[in-house]
Amino acid sequence: MKLPVTAVALGIALLFAPRAEAHQDSITHVRVSVSGREVSIELQIEAIDLNEAMGAAASRELSRADALAGASRIAAYAQSRLDLRDARASCIAGEHTARVQDRRDTWDLILRLAYACPHAVDALSLRYGLFFDVDPRHQGMATITLDGHSTQHVFRDGTRDFRVDARPSLRRQMLTYGSLGIDHIFLGYDHIAFLVSLLLAVGHRARKESARAVLAMVTSFTAAHSLTLIAAEIGRAHV
Repeated sequence: MKLPVTAVALGIALLFAPRAEAHQDSITHVRVSVSGREVSIELQIEAIDLNEAMGAAASRELSRADALAGASRIAAYAQSRLDLRDARASCIAGEHTARVQDRRDTWDLILRLAYACPHAVDALSLRYGLFFDVDPRHQGMATITLDGHSTQHVFRDGTRDFRVDARPSLRRQMLTYGSLGIDHIFLGYDHIAFLVSLLLAVGHRARKESARAVLAMVTSFTAAHSLTLIAAEIGRAHV
């Protein structure tokens, strides 16, 4: 007995569902801004990741008040796992501030750390080591702005070090964005499951024009997804 295409598509989606969670693993957004000798690092840390930084039991659900009261301990944790260097010497951690930001049905802690470097920074090396102890798949999604130029990098357990120059070459920028795009595609198991489901449906309904239909479908999906990401980045949408 032949199974309906929709049933097969649903089965594939369900098969990938547990793995799709990997696309939503622990993520900290990192924004680094350099001005002369001063470096500001803003960490947007998810509430569920704060237990390790505060030394609290993993089963304990922390409140917003807990996070703000323990901001100094969280800052010390972050500073111990961040290493900043200019071209010649290490940068020294200074003051910190913290606030809470609500997000859908949860919240994040926004922690801002100040660093002072010995010299005006024209090249910055950053080593990132937050939360890998409890989540090896943790990612630090970083945007580093130096001399008016912004560079993106994803810190992972195997890529904890990154260096950015004041004026990165076009080749360096293309390699960076290309790498981010490839990672996003091949680690996005939810995307793959969704596309496979659509491919099955399109192939079943349009056997003679399947190539054209598949191309149109994949292009539409890519364009729509890109637009939603752009809208989220500029604050027009929340995803």
